[in-house]
Formats: sequence, C-alpha cells, structure tokens
Amino acid sequence: MRATIQLILNSQPTISQRHTVAVRRIRRRSSGAAIPRLHSTSNALTCRQRTFVSEYVRGLNGSQAAIRAGCKASNARLAASRLLRKVNVQREIEKLIREREERLNVSANNILQELAAVAFFDPRQLFDEHGNLKPIHTLDKRTAKAISAFSCVNLYKGRGEKRHCVGQRWKFRFGDRSRALELLGKYLGLF
Repeated sequence: MRATIQLILNSQPTISQRHTVAVRRIRRRSSGAAIPRLHSTSNALTCRQRTFVSEYVRGLNGSQAAIRAGCKASNARLAASRLLRKVNVQREIEKLIREREERLNVSANNILQELAAVAFFDPRQLFDEHGNLKPIHTLDKRTAKAISAFSCVNLYKGRGEKRHCVGQRWKFRFGDRSRALELLGKYLGLF
C-alpha cells in the first residue's frame, strides 16, 4: 500500500487532477461564498469547432468534416459524433443551413413546385392553336420549367448561291416525368 501511495505522490498530476485540487483549495478558503468556475461556460465555438461546422455544412459528412478540421482519420468518426452531440455546434449548423436556404431561396415548397411542373407537363403547351411552335420567350413559367434542354438546327436546300433556308428543326428534352411522379408520390406517402 505504501508503494502505491508513493507512486501517486511522485507522479505528475494530470490537468483534471490539478483542476480538482484547485477547486478544493478555493472551497476551503471561501466561507459559504460562491465558488468561482475555472473553465469558460460560454457557448462560443472553438476554432476547430468552427472549422468542423463550416466543413460539415458544405458536405454534410461528419467524418470528412472532422478530418478537414484537423482530426486524425482514424478518430474522425468518433470526433464527428462527439462534435455533433454538442448543443452549441448543433445550433451553429442549423443557423448556417437556414442562412444558406434563405440565400438560395430553397424551400420544400419550391422543390415540390418544380417537381410538379415536370410531372404534370403538357407538351401541347409548346404549340399555338394552329399547331405552330410558340416562340420560347412566350412560354409560361410552368412550361419553361419542364424543359431541361433544347436545340435548333436550320435546314438548308441547294448548293452554293442557290442554297437557302427551308426551315428549322427544334429538339426539346424534358425532365424525367416518371422520376418526378415517383418523388412526389413518396413525399405524399402514396407508396
């Protein structure tokens, strides 16, 4: 038992042991007064936490964010898990995501409207009452949202100086209707 006590007394105290000893000394000296705290209780993020938060918001991958914040790759998952449990880190992540959504004007409603435009697109909206293609600038917004790409090729007849334009060929590519319907169905809980 004496050997154990001597080993403890001769070894260097850790930081937590120093903290405990300091708190005991303060408690002995104070007679009923409030005990001062030796560590900060503010919600401010440390430099590493700020870096982790900014990297996490960029990619939403905790392990990669922890590595970019300076953690070892072998401990990245554990470090990310610990950081994501901290309330002040969670609040900062939520704040940055909210700011980004406001800046980009992205909301669930906007995404659902875009999906609905693709899912319920009617190709007849591209043509006028005579069957002619409407000019692009006259299309309504809902119809224009359903078009993912288009191209125009002029068609010519003849050669040399006798060559003249006889028409145009328009090609349109539309958003994937079945995929849009699938996503809307999943959102509404239909399947």
